[in-house]
Amino acid sequence: MRNYEFNEDFKRLVKEAELRSKLESQAPTKMRTFEESKKSQKTVASLKIDKNEKNKETAKNTKKGGSKNKKQEVMEEGNKYLTNNLEALTVLCSVVKHAGSSRA
Repeated sequence: MRNYEFNEDFKRLVKEAELRSKLESQAPTKMRTFEESKKSQKTVASLKIDKNEKNKETAKNTKKGGSKNKKQEVMEEGNKYLTNNLEALTVLCSVVKHAGSSRA
């Protein structure tokens, strides 16, 4: 059995993953055409905004559901954060696993 220090390899792999993630986030995204967008698939009736219904919904949320909606918003924000970082962690784990298997 070999005594192997993973510290240097780990730091290098983390730095590579961070750099790759940074480059991907800065890359320009291609705009969707109108036909590819969700708005093109909706009917005009579904795009109408009824002001009376909006006022009812706002009043309903401010009475009791205000704190519940805030909790839900926080949960959704946390889920977005986890989802966004899951891919980067998956890539990092596979790189570390691959580096470990190539050394053996």
